[in-house]
Amino acid sequence: MDETPRPRKTLSLKSGVVPAALEGLHPAAPTFGARDVWKCKPCGAVVDLANGQTGEAVRCVSCGARLGLFEEFLKSDDESPKVRARRAVLPPPPPPKPAAIPEIKVRPRRTT
Repeated sequence: MDETPRPRKTLSLKSGVVPAALEGLHPAAPTFGARDVWKCKPCGAVVDLANGQTGEAVRCVSCGARLGLFEEFLKSDDESPKVRARRAVLPPPPPPKPAAIPEIKVRPRRTT
């Protein structure tokens, strides 16, 4: 009796079928439109107001300047806030460039 093991079966994926482990591995990059932001007047860096709380001073992450109180940034356009920042509109990022298609070079045949 021969006790040699049988060779393992080669695994293959069916076309169009994505295993559950690979789903969501490479999500599409989110697209952002133009957005309103505040920019620091002393240095020009974008000011992050996402973590601000009422009564708290807003500081520039880049230069550390005190720009004003958080609630002053939330005032409407009619009231002019007394802050050391200016409103700005960031344009949307440019669309990604398509991948370059490599050029196939073919040598002409020699004729004798």
